[in-house]
Amino acid sequence: MKNNKVKKEKRFVKQQTDNFAESNIQLETENKNEQKVEKQINKEEVSIGETEGQTQVKGQNQGEETRTAKETQLNEEVVVASKVDQSINNEIETLKQQIAELNDKYLRLYSDYDNYRKRTMREKAELIKSAACDLILELLPVADDFERAIAAAEQTTDIQSVIQGIKLIQQKFIGVLSRNGIEEIKSIGEKFNTDFHEALKTTTVDNDAQKGTIVEEIQKGYLLNGKVIRHAKVSVGG
Repeated sequence: MKNNKVKKEKRFVKQQTDNFAESNIQLETENKNEQKVEKQINKEEVSIGETEGQTQVKGQNQGEETRTAKETQLNEEVVVASKVDQSINNEIETLKQQIAELNDKYLRLYSDYDNYRKRTMREKAELIKSAACDLILELLPVADDFERAIAAAEQTTDIQSVIQGIKLIQQKFIGVLSRNGIEEIKSIGEKFNTDFHEALKTTTVDNDAQKGTIVEEIQKGYLLNGKVIRHAKVSVGG
């Protein structure tokens, strides 16, 4: 009985020892697992720290890149603005040069026109003088004929011959006028026209067809190259 009890006690002690050993093993295993977990956590923390550091560095790098990009863009805008200013200055200089050239051309043209105007006025004045001289040269023979007619009239009693001579002189004078573009305005029997005629009086007529018609020419009118230089003074039937 005693031996059985001892055996039971030994088995109990062994069992307790085994249980204790097993507990130690489990405890060590758990400690190892905890250490592994701690190591893993530490690694993760380190990794997170490194990631945060990289992120921070990356953020700083991105900030630098953004700032650099902005500076580059600003520099490019400054260069473009400088080119635009230079282009505008070049255009301004070109326009100034064109204005100067146009002003010079205007002054030259004005000077040429002024010279042309003065030359034309001189030529016109000379032409008028020349025309007057030519007309006078044609009229001088008529004046000579009048002198001869007057001298002949003083020495003759034949009035008809004197009248005939004066008529010849008149025809010669009208010929001179006609050659110089002067012609008489037709009046007698023509309808009254204020463009050519000037009514001095009205004459009563029996024929209705003569009303508004020129029945008497008081003073002849003349045209010079188709332009009225003196209206005919007339009497109109009414």
